[in-house]
Formats: sequence, C-alpha cells, structure tokens
Amino acid sequence: MSLTIQQSFSTDCSNSTSNSNSTSNSNSTSNSNSNPTSISTPPTEPNHLFYSTTMPAYHSTFLGEESLDTRTVGNLSLLPIRTKYRGPAFEPDQDYDIVEETLDLFRANSFFKNFEIKGNADRVLIYGILYVSDCLSKLNKTMPHREATRVLNNLSLDNFALPGDINFPLNSLYLPPKTKADAELLRSYLSQFRQELAERLLARIYQDDENVPSKFWLSFTKRKFMNKSL
Repeated sequence: MSLTIQQSFSTDCSNSTSNSNSTSNSNSTSNSNSNPTSISTPPTEPNHLFYSTTMPAYHSTFLGEESLDTRTVGNLSLLPIRTKYRGPAFEPDQDYDIVEETLDLFRANSFFKNFEIKGNADRVLIYGILYVSDCLSKLNKTMPHREATRVLNNLSLDNFALPGDINFPLNSLYLPPKTKADAELLRSYLSQFRQELAERLLARIYQDDENVPSKFWLSFTKRKFMNKSL
C-alpha cells in the first residue's frame, strides 16, 4: 500500500515583472523598467529553525532489505534490533538497525506533517519517530538522567494501543493483526523496540551532562511528525 500525500507549505510568492520594449523607426525611444522577482522566505519556525519546501522526508533505508522472508504482522515489518531486551526481534547482521535510524531521522522528519509510505519498514520508522516524541514530552529541562530513565522505562512498558485498536492513531495506515497470536507477537516486538529506543535516546540526550538534558533535543518536544501522537 502506498499512500501519497503531498507536503504542503504556505509560501507566498509575489512575482511582478514589468518589461516594456518599444522599437520605433523614429527617433523616439521608450525606457524599459523591470521590477525584480520577489519571493518570501520560508516560514520561520520556533528557535529560528528552517526547513526546505522542496526537500522530501527521509524514508527507511531498510525498505530495500525487505523480502518475502521478512516477518510481518499486518503491514508492519518486524525488523531486526540490536538489543539486550528480551523479545521476538532477530539480531541484525550489522550494527546499524532501525532503532539507530529512527534516532538519526527523528529531527529531520519531525518537520513534516505528511509522509509517503513506500513499504512496511517505513511504518516501523513512523511508529519509532512518534514514540520518540512521546518520550520527549515526558522530560523537562531539569530532569536528571536517573529520573528520566525511570520515567521512560515505565512509558515503554505501559499498555499501549496496537493497530486495529480504537485508540490507535494511525489505523488508516496500519493493518490490524489477523489473529490473537499475531497481536501478542506485535505487542512483544513493539515493547522490545520501545525499550531499546528509549535507552538509546537517553544516551544521546544526556551525552554531555547526566544531570541536564540536551536543550537541542528538548526543543523538538512540541513537534508532531505527521501531526500525530501515539
């Protein structure tokens, strides 16, 4: 399933060009005046952040690694995860996994309200980005690393909605599990994914100081990728 929604921006462009050219066999000549094209700058974001109106959102690099052997529940791939947490995720063949990719693309993709889904790996990326947003919303600028770890551990293990549940925000994009066993498998995978994602997120946020979270990361607290939240 491919859902294409065009990225929209409100950029006012006013082009006024007036050219006057006159040629005459007589000795009278008219001067030509041309006003330069006027284009407004991109919308100003909080903290003076800017985004391009032409650059597309980033997609998962794991789209190309999906095959008939890739485990899926509904239309969400159970991609390999490098983690110490117990769960159904396979170990990846490389260090770079979907968790690392989610964290790498979170800030760039957070600017986009719409997203073209190109495969099941993109759905894992979407879920991960939305979960990172949830994690950031639970933190504040005075929270030390130890307290943040406790808060996000609880969030990771909370009873969360699955595709098909009435309170799942992306039911139009995700197929529900077909069986109860599939639902249990998906819940176990997402729990594992959420725990590993929260741990690595905290490692980045508190990289410089265990007592003070990164202001740069917290500046994305109010951003909502695809205008959604889990």
